[in-house]
Amino acid sequence: MHRTLGQPVIVPPGNTAGALATGVYVVLGMTAAELVRSTSVLGAVMGLVIACSSVVTFAKWHRGLTPLGVCLGVLAVCWLGAWNLPDPQVVGWSHWFVGVLNPVVFVLVWRCGAQWGSLGTLCAGLGLALGHLQSGFAVHVGVIASLLPQLIAFVCAAWGVRHAIDLATEAVNESAAEVGRLRLAEARAEEAAWVASERRQDVMGQAGQLLERIALAEPLTALERER
Repeated sequence: MHRTLGQPVIVPPGNTAGALATGVYVVLGMTAAELVRSTSVLGAVMGLVIACSSVVTFAKWHRGLTPLGVCLGVLAVCWLGAWNLPDPQVVGWSHWFVGVLNPVVFVLVWRCGAQWGSLGTLCAGLGLALGHLQSGFAVHVGVIASLLPQLIAFVCAAWGVRHAIDLATEAVNESAAEVGRLRLAEARAEEAAWVASERRQDVMGQAGQLLERIALAEPLTALERER
């Protein structure tokens, strides 16, 4: 049951939970307004977060352009979010914009595959690094390493769920195919039995009396023997 780009929209069962989590993180971002340089940039980050969440969940895919756009949106969220912090090297609630991407990467893996979820995680790390540099700080690998594991965990969880469903579907398909082969073999056996019965009846209709006379060892005429 592998899903490919261009297929109908398939929303995972956790869509509602993801939407609630996105809302919680956005509210958390609003409460962190005093911890940022610009509330305008904060509003832009929130808008990008909502856009990424909506696109990855409901949009129809156009080859690789849509998931690539989502990954670039993830990069922009982390870039702007980290740059907007007075000190992006201090880990805390001010990095809410990383946690809000958990549902995004989960659905990205679900709909497109683990490779796109992994790319989204890499884009998040790259965005944080760019935010550090643009803020005038050196890239703090420790901060990035402490923030990305949550995204990696969601990528792994989504891949595990999807892989399990794919394996289960494959097993169901193989079972259905085996049942079909058994039914075909049964139908062929029934057809062979019917043909044999028809042939037996035809033989008995044409030579039944002769066979009875042969069984009784009665003498046959030359015409009967030829027959």
